[in-house]
Amino acid sequence: MRSVQVAVVGGGPAGLMAAIAARGAGAEVALFDEHPTFGGQLRYRATGLAGIVSPISGRAGLPPPALVAGLIGVAASSGVSLRPNAVVWGIFADNELGVSGPDGGDRVRAERVVLATGATDRPLPFAGGTLPGVFSGRALQILLNQHRVRPGRRVVVLGAGAEAAEVAADARLAGADVVAVFDPGDDWGAVVAEGRDGVEAVSLGGQRHAADVVAVAVGRQPDATLALVAGCAAGYAADRGGLVPVRDRRLGGTVPGILIAGDAAGVGEVADAFAEGTVAGLVAAVDLGFSAGDALATALDRLHGLAPDRLAPVAPLGQGDPAGATPWEPVGAESAGGPRAVVCRCEAVAKGEIVAAIAAGARTINDVKRRTRAGMGTCQGVYCVAAMAALLGHHAGIPPDRLDPMTARPPVRPIPLGAVTDSNG
Repeated sequence: MRSVQVAVVGGGPAGLMAAIAARGAGAEVALFDEHPTFGGQLRYRATGLAGIVSPISGRAGLPPPALVAGLIGVAASSGVSLRPNAVVWGIFADNELGVSGPDGGDRVRAERVVLATGATDRPLPFAGGTLPGVFSGRALQILLNQHRVRPGRRVVVLGAGAEAAEVAADARLAGADVVAVFDPGDDWGAVVAEGRDGVEAVSLGGQRHAADVVAVAVGRQPDATLALVAGCAAGYAADRGGLVPVRDRRLGGTVPGILIAGDAAGVGEVADAFAEGTVAGLVAAVDLGFSAGDALATALDRLHGLAPDRLAPVAPLGQGDPAGATPWEPVGAESAGGPRAVVCRCEAVAKGEIVAAIAAGARTINDVKRRTRAGMGTCQGVYCVAAMAALLGHHAGIPPDRLDPMTARPPVRPIPLGAVTDSNG
């Protein structure tokens, strides 16, 4: 088993800054990311990053590749141990991490852990939503901006606001024809995709459009799975994407030694992620006895001024005011393409099966999971729990802050069985 003073999980904006800040204060730092390269959303966003200020140079308007290269360069030159292609699949007692990497399995014990695991796209069950050619918004951006692949020529973007506008702008930049940007609102049954071997047309509110790509950009949700596996308490905050880890004002979770930064604690702006990562790294270093108190005070002041709403307390689930709870965004509680609309893609569980389970008495996400297998697949509920919660809210009247999350268990990502046996050895 290896040991390190500070382990940072996630190499996006928050994780890179946490690693740089902790190492700059003198701590031994290892940065883990499941992808071959670091950078997270900085790697695949294009039009939405205009004007971003580099936290290192203070320059605005750097192209995303140059911004990422600069951050990675600072981390490497300062002595951060960079671990790409390293999947942190579990957190155990005493902040022990299970890691699967190119060389097999490993166990890493850290004195402090910074979770900067980012966010995922919110799901949208609709008729035809499992056809080839249907992508999440960020998946389409990864294809276009990182891999330089345009999967089709005629694109429909589902969603509203800045995220949908950014996806549409990126598609146009790649030479695609954006035939419609459609906000399904609370009538997700208004979306129907059709085709034989892939998307050929999309009906939006009864109006049919020829298209071969559908991008679902209806919002983002924190990826808090590792925090839940570690035992951190969670709460509900609609303005931060739904289920979020409970944090104190120094970004500490409810489990000692664990800090949560960036979109993993609530979806926000890139500038918020930079600021939170800096604070988390400095808190980890200061708590370990390194002399970075002045830098931490400055970073905290900046964070509190930049994003005060993100630091507002979140009540643990079941302890908030049910009268003030904001419902989950509707995800086809009544009409999302009818009962055959697929909610859990991994296990092919349709909406009708979940509604039937609720009618039979299911009152928790875990109970729906047991009765239908929804959430038991590869993504472990990442893309179906929000829909399950919405259906429980609609059919059983349970507000979101009264629904415990689906039980999170390792491994949180698909890994080779050998990675577990190697790390246990």
